[in-house]
Amino acid sequence: SSSAASDVYKRQGVPYVWVYGDPPTEPAAGGPERAMGVRLGEHITLERIRVSSETPAAGDLLEVVPVWISDGQIAASYTVFCHLIAEDGTMVAQADGIPLVGHRPTTTWRAGKELVDSYLLPLPKDVAPGRYELSVGMYLRDTMERLPVVDAEGVPLADDRVVYGTIEVVP
Repeated sequence: SSSAASDVYKRQGVPYVWVYGDPPTEPAAGGPERAMGVRLGEHITLERIRVSSETPAAGDLLEVVPVWISDGQIAASYTVFCHLIAEDGTMVAQADGIPLVGHRPTTTWRAGKELVDSYLLPLPKDVAPGRYELSVGMYLRDTMERLPVVDAEGVPLADDRVVYGTIEVVP
């Protein structure tokens, strides 16, 4: 059974029934979290991003947890990307997918409901220790066109991606 496929129904914030699979755990619980407050397209907001660690080691799995909210009017199914990029621009790790391991396409999102998503970035065993930039965004798989990203003041962000910040890979 897979906890990624589990659903928890909550009443007043308290889980009261698990439907198939193992009881779910909070993704990257206790990990560093940053408020984002940026818009992707017209209908999606990336509220915050949590990571399992800002100092993983080579060979580790880095969990990236974007927390999304929408107005419930998303007409297309977008794919999320998470990229870990070296200072020279080389991508060293990535994860792309439909939200919640394919179970919650953006077309199914309900207005005002937070969606706690999760992606695992396997760090190569031979990745050099150092500083890497973690970024997140969305694109249409058919065209590879990214959703435009703007900050809270409406200023477009470079490369239509949200930069979480620096991840320091340790020896």
